[in-house]
Parts: sequence; structure tokens; C-alpha cells
Amino acid sequence: MGKKIECYLDCVSPYSFYAFTYLQKNAAALESLGVEIEYIPVFLGGINPQRALTYIKKHHPSQTFSAAFQSCFETMWNGQLDISKPENLATALRNVFSAQEVEKIITAAGTPEVKAELAATTERVVKELGAFGCPWFWVVNGEGKGEPFFGSDRWHFMWEFLGLPFDDLRLRARI
Repeated sequence: MGKKIECYLDCVSPYSFYAFTYLQKNAAALESLGVEIEYIPVFLGGINPQRALTYIKKHHPSQTFSAAFQSCFETMWNGQLDISKPENLATALRNVFSAQEVEKIITAAGTPEVKAELAATTERVVKELGAFGCPWFWVVNGEGKGEPFFGSDRWHFMWEFLGLPFDDLRLRARI
């Protein structure tokens, strides 16, 4: 079984922003070590952006989804814009998508299907995986054993659980 990190994130959490940025920075090293990363939007406060990201994840390639997540985080935390407001969410998404695509995404994000999917994902991570905040990680090691991790400062515990080589917090990529 492959190693995997499920990363549950909410755009309103600055700690989720840090976790996302850290994992993106280390994505190549994790890939070289056989670890898959999956970003999963959940809502603890920012419903509109999380609905849009839920739709994007389902209908666009993973690189586009990651770029949209990054843009939402940067618009919220670096740009100081409240992306729960549709006009600010549109600003964030226009960094990745055309104006026409942004309109389609925002419209689709309000559909009952997308609302239900995000609610189900959030319910699963809270009720089944025990999440109580973001970022929340469900990590599966090479033996198929899963463990939860909470917070953006638990990297060394995750690397140890996954059996990855690291120095302090820095992963040692397989070359």
C-alpha cells in the first residue's frame, strides 16, 4: 500500500495556509519518497471558498486545484481580502481561471450537489476521523495503518510515522 497524506484545510485558517505552503514546498521530496498528498477542503468558517474548491477539485486537474487553493490562501492572508465574499473569491479565482470559468465555478459552488458534498466531507473528517480544527491530516503509512495529526507543526511526527528520512523538519528527498 502506498503512503499518503490527506490534508484537510479551511481557507479561513492561517495554520491551514502554512500547512498547504509547507507541503507544496516539499511536494517533490514527498513524491520522490513515494508519498501522495491529497488536499481536501472542509469548512469550519469559510463556506463559499470551500464550496468553490470542492467543485474545482472534482472538475479540474490536481495542479489546477492546488493553484486555486494557493490563490485563495494568498488572497485571504497576503492580500487581506475576505474570500467568503463572492467578489473577493472571484478575485482569487481569476488568478487561475478566466472570468467565464470563475462565473461558472461560483454558480456551481452554490448548487445543492456541491453543498452536500462539502457537508459530507466535513462530517466525515469530524465524525469518522476525529477532526477538531484545521489543518487536520490523516496519514497512511506503507503498511496501510492510518493515524491522525493536527496542526501545522507536526511534520516530524508525520515523517517518523511514514518512515521518511528527515533532518529536523527538512525532508531528505530520494535522488
